[in-house]
Amino acid sequence: MALDLVIKNGKVVTPFYVMKASIGISDGKIVWLGENSVSPSTEQTIDAEGKHVIPGCIDVHVHFR
Repeated sequence: MALDLVIKNGKVVTPFYVMKASIGISDGKIVWLGENSVSPSTEQTIDAEGKHVIPGCIDVHVHFR
């Protein structure tokens, strides 16, 4: 499976738990969630080491003008 983007090594926040994992994105949608050591091939990778990854969340404190 080839993906457009993999966000790896982040702490992925779900409604039920927080886990260290990678997220695979294709055509703007999350299509894969799994262990960092088994991530599929990708065109682009972002290393989120030490950061929380909150899929689908928008920071309401960001102000656009």
